[in-house]
Amino acid sequence: EWTAGQLPAGAVQLGILVPNTAGTMRLVDKEALHLAELGGAGGLLALRDFRPPRGVKQLRAQSLAVSELAAMIDVVFDRHATLSTAQGFLDALTGQHRDANHLNAGRLIASEDVWLFRVASEVVRVHLGNKRQSFGYAKLLKEAKVALRAGPLPAWLLAKFGDDGASFGRAAEPIRRGLQDYLNRTTKKTLSMVQLGIVAWVLAEKLRAVPPKDRASIKAKSIDGWKGSVFEARYLCHRYLDPVGYLIERLVPGFSHVKIDNCFAQAAGCATQAGRMEVGQAKSTIINWQSASDEGRDHKKKELCGRAVALRFEWDSAKKSFAPRRGVSRLLLVLDGTWTQADIKALLHAGWDDVFYPYELDRLVKAIV
Repeated sequence: EWTAGQLPAGAVQLGILVPNTAGTMRLVDKEALHLAELGGAGGLLALRDFRPPRGVKQLRAQSLAVSELAAMIDVVFDRHATLSTAQGFLDALTGQHRDANHLNAGRLIASEDVWLFRVASEVVRVHLGNKRQSFGYAKLLKEAKVALRAGPLPAWLLAKFGDDGASFGRAAEPIRRGLQDYLNRTTKKTLSMVQLGIVAWVLAEKLRAVPPKDRASIKAKSIDGWKGSVFEARYLCHRYLDPVGYLIERLVPGFSHVKIDNCFAQAAGCATQAGRMEVGQAKSTIINWQSASDEGRDHKKKELCGRAVALRFEWDSAKKSFAPRRGVSRLLLVLDGTWTQADIKALLHAGWDDVFYPYELDRLVKAIV
């Protein structure tokens, strides 16, 4: 148990913790509980020191901002009339980009990004059906292309910026590349004011259709949507969010990161960067680790079955045949997520010598040769 001050805000809304009557917090997430119960103090202390790269840290902050989501939605509805105009939405975006507190109006909102875009998109998504596909970047892009082909948007852009936005309407990815940097308030300036104007126009149009009377119901429904779209779909699936790899690196003696050529790429004569596999090695043991959601588990299982063969062998160009990879005696695999016994059996059959979960690293260390 911990006190609220010892833990990040948002953990309760994300379903990781629940408050006790004594004023402390109790861990309830089943996977976190499993790790805490079986992982031992050493592993937990090592994970406590995990520091993901900047981009992942920003997603973490956005995930935990779920604790401030209700206050953010209140801001959107308090300014509904203004934000329902393209100019009003554009002014709000640029103001928040200059100063993260621009829209707070005395509210204690600690988020340091341009959260207006994400929260307004969430309000629109809930209004349009409360499904993950109801509204997002793809739908925004589709709406933008329609608006650029017909209607008053091109004339508004031309009058304001001297550019009618026609080139962006023809582009496959007119906005995405620079928008993320803008929303994260980085120093990069890859998003033009014309592009930002297109974003403001579309969101203002969509927000205008949301009745202010729906404020309470949208606030109530947004928590799960934020958890699914930001925390689960973007943060937990980020390729650089790798606490398992960090844990292995910290707890396995003699561990190092290596890149190994795929034996099939070797045989095809295309052993380039794309044909190399990033794994870990300790002595003559190769260590691979993989996290997977329930939805992606079957795909990852097939990929790992192929990887076992690609790691086990190398191409002998003199004999024109595959041979056991020199310097490799054992292949060990660490799995994170909910894997079935049938999955593990298939992986062992494919060539992995043993399979472990993150809380079994003491057993993995003993298996290294």
